[in-house]
Amino acid sequence: MKLRYCWVWASSLAVLGCSKKPSAEPPAAVGEIAPVESQPAVAPHGPEVTAAAPDIAPTPQPEAPDAAPAAEVATGNGVERLTQELGQGGAVAVLPWPTGLMAMSADGVRRETLVDGPVGWAAVDHDAQIIWFGRHIARPEGEVAKDLPEGDLQELMALDLLANKAEPRRLATNLPRDVRFAVRYEDAREGRRNPVMYLGRRLADGIDLVLDPENPRLESSEGVYTELGLTAGPGVPERRSGFPAETVAWLKGVVSRPTPDFERPACAVAASEIPETIKVPGCTDSEYCGQVKRFEGTALWQVVAEVSCGDTCHFETNLYDPVAKVWVSRTGVRQDKPFGEAESLHATWVGPDCRGFVMDGVLWRLDGAPTRPEGAGPVWKARGGGWLGGHFFNPE
Repeated sequence: MKLRYCWVWASSLAVLGCSKKPSAEPPAAVGEIAPVESQPAVAPHGPEVTAAAPDIAPTPQPEAPDAAPAAEVATGNGVERLTQELGQGGAVAVLPWPTGLMAMSADGVRRETLVDGPVGWAAVDHDAQIIWFGRHIARPEGEVAKDLPEGDLQELMALDLLANKAEPRRLATNLPRDVRFAVRYEDAREGRRNPVMYLGRRLADGIDLVLDPENPRLESSEGVYTELGLTAGPGVPERRSGFPAETVAWLKGVVSRPTPDFERPACAVAASEIPETIKVPGCTDSEYCGQVKRFEGTALWQVVAEVSCGDTCHFETNLYDPVAKVWVSRTGVRQDKPFGEAESLHATWVGPDCRGFVMDGVLWRLDGAPTRPEGAGPVWKARGGGWLGGHFFNPE
């Protein structure tokens, strides 16, 4: 099997609701930015309020009032500064936490809050040197909320690590909070490492941020359940939403940025050949049992250890050491049989040291204890993350 080197992130989308025709003073529709005075009450952040859907009459934007400045992230190249200060020359992880967008040393000891407020997903874009993320916002009450999608809401944000003073840029607001997001480049430039960044399981319908050099936009995306003709909650209406001219110009500049070089770490070199399947104790009733793929960024394999099928099949994958012929937990514990669902892997991002990886907002270490989100309740869910300077993406 040919060795494939991945530089992508994972994605997760969900529901892009439609708004009703607004009456007098319209609240922001899905994918549209609200007028400043009707923005949900959140801690003040970045300077810009952007994005409106072309199929809805644009709302004139009043001049924004003075707001407390966003937390300063970097002066000059944020990747270099954070690598030096937090990583002390080593890898730096990016994590979506309920307290904010976090940057953290590979051992979890040193950390910095890049942006305050609960962040549900994040994607580190190495090509553009940007962190795309979704921040939870409070749902307005009364009349202002009647044309918004049901449930909790989020706003689509971007943190530019190449800016002289990196501040979060708001691209769109009033999106359903549990939407499955993806970031997708459409220029197909040779050498691009992140053509598609998925941030969660593609079961439900969702939204893509499409980085088209001619027409950057938000676009609905079908999930697996819809493709199979199954029902999995409300779908995403067929729809495309554009951005205001200023944001379009900025996004076009993002697409045209040169791709930074990254040298594959020596620790990530693995055997070039892997089998299609291996025998898995206790998993024998499915053709999918024992399917093998490389756990990119390490010398381990990711193996299907459990399978359950109904309308669709769900897989639990565990790590396997092909040299020692033992199963490996997320924290490096080894045993002769699979760990099962308790140690199953979702989309993961392995760091340049080949020992740490990010999954569901948690920093895991194959040689030690994980670093879990602070302030996370029992129902907190996060997707995505990654590493500054380079990582290896392992999809579901």
